[in-house]
Amino acid sequence: MDWEKEIARVREDFPQVAVMEVPGGMRWVELDDLEIPLGWSPARSRIAVEVPADFPEGKPNGFFVEPGLAAPAGFPQPPPTGEDRHGKSWAPVCYQPQTWVPERETLWRYIKAMLRWFAEPK
Repeated sequence: MDWEKEIARVREDFPQVAVMEVPGGMRWVELDDLEIPLGWSPARSRIAVEVPADFPEGKPNGFFVEPGLAAPAGFPQPPPTGEDRHGKSWAPVCYQPQTWVPERETLWRYIKAMLRWFAEPK
C-alpha cells in the first residue's frame, strides 16, 4: 500500500488529518475538529482509527471518538469515558462495515464509512 498516496487522498477532504506510526506496523489516523452530523453534541469533535499493518487486507477494528460525545435519540451512545490511546483519551466505537472487499478499500472510504455511522440510526 502506498501510504503517502492514501494520506494525500484523505487530506483532500480532511486537511486536519494526522498520522502516527505505532508499534506493530499499525498507523494511528486522527481527524481533529470534525463536523459531526446534526443532533450529536458537541457539533465538532475528533475521531481516530487504528489502521492495521496489512490494510486493506486487514480491516480496522472499529474506531474511536472523543469521550463525552453524546448521540441523538435512536443512536447508540459511545462510552462516556475514555481510555488512553497514544497520549489522548478516546472512547471506542464498535463498528464494522457491512461489506469489505480488500481490492477496493482505501483509507478514505473507511473514513467516509465512519462518518456515515454518525448519520444513520442503528
